[in-house]
Formats: sequence, structure tokens, C-alpha cells
Amino acid sequence: MNFKEARLRIKEFLANKDQKSIEIELDSGVKDSQIYPRSSLRYYFNFLLNRILGKVPPCKIKNSLYRMIGVKLGKEICLPMDVFFDYRYPELIEIGDNTLIGGYTQIFAHIIREPYKEENKIKYFDKNRYASINRLNQKSHKLVEGKRIFKLGRVKIGKDVLVASIADFEPGVTVGDNAIIGTATYVDKDVPELGFVGSRPMRLIKIVEVGWNHIDRTDTAAFYREQREMTKKFLKDKTIPSLNITYKGKRGNAGNEWFRMRNTLKIWITAAWVEFTAFFPACWLKNFMLRLTGAKIGRNVRIEQFAYIDHINPDLITIEDNAVLKTGALVGGHDFINNKSSLGRPVIGEGAIIKENAMVQCHYTNKVTGQEERLVVGKHAIVEPWSFVDRPVPDDTIVSGWPAKPLAHTGDSMKAIAGKADGNKAAEKTAEHKSGHEHHTEHKHSLSGYTEHPVHHLPAKK
Repeated sequence: MNFKEARLRIKEFLANKDQKSIEIELDSGVKDSQIYPRSSLRYYFNFLLNRILGKVPPCKIKNSLYRMIGVKLGKEICLPMDVFFDYRYPELIEIGDNTLIGGYTQIFAHIIREPYKEENKIKYFDKNRYASINRLNQKSHKLVEGKRIFKLGRVKIGKDVLVASIADFEPGVTVGDNAIIGTATYVDKDVPELGFVGSRPMRLIKIVEVGWNHIDRTDTAAFYREQREMTKKFLKDKTIPSLNITYKGKRGNAGNEWFRMRNTLKIWITAAWVEFTAFFPACWLKNFMLRLTGAKIGRNVRIEQFAYIDHINPDLITIEDNAVLKTGALVGGHDFINNKSSLGRPVIGEGAIIKENAMVQCHYTNKVTGQEERLVVGKHAIVEPWSFVDRPVPDDTIVSGWPAKPLAHTGDSMKAIAGKADGNKAAEKTAEHKSGHEHHTEHKHSLSGYTEHPVHHLPAKK
């Protein structure tokens, strides 16, 4: 289809609010800008404002400015740093009241899928790249079968939803109320109400219990006093591995009160400093600058460009000698869900490697003892790309997946590792098939069985 016909189809879609999505096959050479039915000035304004607001912590003014460019935002929505909306069609995105969105999340109302070619493999699949659109392209290029497909759709996220960090949304998806989107999830299909989904490609894990995100606001004054005392005690006593606080405040979710986790001025200063150092390549100067925030960084540590440590509490992070953080890796010192905030002291062990876009949670609760423990990535361990680490990793272990599970020992041969990876994928498919049958018959599930996947707010990861 040429650009004039495509533009006409897009105008018809935008006028018909009942239509969820469309797909248009484009002729070779037709550009995204040619089929955009509005002024290019509007696009550049949306782009610039989106980029600026991406570095602003959650606040009501930020939400109001997003509404100005067309994003339909409800009340008390928490939007931390580096949450990006579609630049060309922001008016097709709708988010309900009290929803909490994690840092690095991208919500697109349109994408163009180019034909997959072997010579473009580096462009689309090189894990060292941290390009936004690449994350959407990774999953689908081999399915296009030589066609250029333009997809445009309305994205609707319901009320009281938790979207954890590094999630990606395809055009045309709907997320039901009170759903949970796990860390690094690729949302390419609808999510049911109370659905808990995760992984790439997305799979339904379970239907969570009604009321999992309930906030008790019977005595907010007492809660704020208790929160202040508990936070001060945790920050002073370095023997405490982590702190979990059930939120009972006045706002729509715990994330909107990120400024209560530490002195607000210190948060602004450390967040700006961490963001500034992110542009530096791996070097001794970068390590030195991050040590000024209080982070404990050993010798010969390699922190690559756009690898991040926590913005709010970088002083809680420990990275031992010779460890490596690859591009896009994230080590958290805090996290938020709708009705809970947490602080923790994670440790990246000597010689450990956190690969591209992998994420290390700040705390760990032992399921057997119920006790809080320090989350430690062991010596010479390897966390594979796009993995989410929510529990300790033993020494000399390769972990992968969501959540990260042992894949092999670092001494295993590549053939053995590949075999185990294939076995894990087969097991995941079987689990997904079972969950598809179970969720039709099982209506009540205990929430205690799921891992609370954090929303990392980036300057205040938030």
C-alpha cells in the first residue's frame, strides 16, 4: 500500500473509536513520517516533551503535561523516570486510576515491522544495543515473512494495575483492572482482570486474589510516623538486610510517595548524578564518581554505558572486585508495588557478570523461614540478558529467565548449557499450557505464592 492509501486508512481508524487495532502492509520505501496524518511539528513537540518528562520523577505536574499531548491518564498514576509513550499517537493510550508504572517501560500505539533479513541480524538482535524500538522488534521480525507491516492500535491499561520495570507494550492490547505485569514482560496480547503475567513472550502465570493491592487508610498519621522511624533505623543499622513497609498512606499507591524514602534533596542530587554518569563508558572515572554517591564499588569493576545502580539509595549497593554490569543492566536499592515499599542491600559478588537489560531486585524473603535476607549474586556468577533476579544466585552459576533460574555451572560446556536452555523452554511451554486450563476453573488463588516484582523508579528510579 502506498503512503496516500495508508494515511487514509489511519485517518479512518482514528475516527472510529470502537476499532481496537489495524495492520497495514506498506510498500517498500514508505516511511513512518509519510503516513503520519498530522503536522510534523506536533510529532517533534511530543517527542521533545516525552524525552524531558522521562527524566522527571513522579508528580502531578508531570501527569498534567502528558495529558496535554493526549495521553489519557486517570488520577494518582505513578510515572517514574524513563517511562515513554508513543510519540506520534499518544492519544491512543489510556491508563486508569492508581496504576503504578515501572521505570524503562515503553508503551507504543504504533510500530513498523520490517522484513527480517540475515544481514539485519545485528540491527535487530544485538543485545549490546539499548535502542527503544529494538525491544519491540526483537520478538516478531521472523514472523513477518518479507512484508513491511504497520500496526496501529489503542492501548488501555485498567485501574490499580502494577506494571513492573522494563515492560514493553505492543499496540492494541488491553490490560484488565488490578492486573500485574512482571518485570521485562513483552505485552503482546490482552491481560485479564487480576491476571499476573510475565516473561518474553508473555504468558499468564495465575489469577491473583481479589484485594491483593488493598490500602488500609484508617490511620495515616500513625503510618507516616512509623514509616519515618523504620526508614531511619534501617539506613543507620547496616546489619539489617532489607526493609518492607506496607503502605497505608493517602496517595493512590506507594510509588507516589517516593520522596519519603530518604531526604528529598539527597534524592534529587544522587538521581541527577547517577543519570549523568550513565553516559560515561566503563572507566575508572565513572567508578570514582559513583563512589561519591555512597555506592560500594570494588577494584576493576566495569559498569558499561547506560547500566544503572539505584537512584534513590545508591549507598545501599555493593559491587565487588572485577564485577561487570553490561549495558542496560539495573541493580536496585528500592522498589515499590501498589501497597508496599521496600529497601534492600543487594551485593554483586566478585567477578560476577550482569548482562544486558538484566535486573537485580533489592531484597529477598526466604520462603522457608520467612526471614529477610540479603540478595547476593555469587562470585563469578553470570546473569543472562533480560533476566530478573529475585533470589540469591550461588557462586559460579549461570542463571537465566524470569525469574532467573539456574541454567548451568560456569564450568559447563556450551553444548551442555544449550541443552539445559532447551529443556527450560520446553518446561515453560508445558507450564503455560497448564495455566491456560487452570485459570478457567480456578477462581481463587492465594497471593502469597507470587513474587512481588518491583517497580524501580528512576530518579526516584522513580
